[in-house]
Amino acid sequence: MGDREAPGRQRILEAAMAAIEAEGEAGLRILDIAAEAEVAQGLINHHFGSRDGLVAAAQRERLAGQMERDRERLMRLLGSNPTRAQFVDGIAKLTRDVVRRARRDARLDRAAMVGAAHGRPEYREALGPIVAGLIDGLTHAVSHAQAAGYVRKDLDPRAVATFIQAYAFGIVLSDLDERRVPESALAEVIERALSGILTEG
Repeated sequence: MGDREAPGRQRILEAAMAAIEAEGEAGLRILDIAAEAEVAQGLINHHFGSRDGLVAAAQRERLAGQMERDRERLMRLLGSNPTRAQFVDGIAKLTRDVVRRARRDARLDRAAMVGAAHGRPEYREALGPIVAGLIDGLTHAVSHAQAAGYVRKDLDPRAVATFIQAYAFGIVLSDLDERRVPESALAEVIERALSGILTEG
């Protein structure tokens, strides 16, 4: 792709992501995207092949952005060279933030981004490197915490990273539960589960 094509492609992606965030996938219309991005409709087909290709690319970008923000938060905590007590307190704060009801829409949004892979083999294949990159980043963070003596060294760091994503992603089910438990109760269970991963103080 030439340098002259890149800005148009990026504007198309940004317009598509904004449309999905505002109205979901059903609200994405090629004519509207072309107008918003100030490009010819043919340029969308050139870059993405079809509406479905554009939706998949936009969802992939959105998911990558969300996952990178999560990884950065953990790395900021570790980068501050915390004491063990500060690390445990930081993890507890992250956990309480993850379960907040206010993050419900973001969690459901992430589930939709992953769910968009159903019936779209190319999108599912393209998600692989994004998810692997997230797990790589978290694995690095876990390894760093193991080296600092905060996380048990007998545990596989990638398995720990996967577990962290699993509980965070699974809270989506709680969001849909009409008898949802209080945030504090859910946070307490997660913190106790995480205490089995952390070294004893």
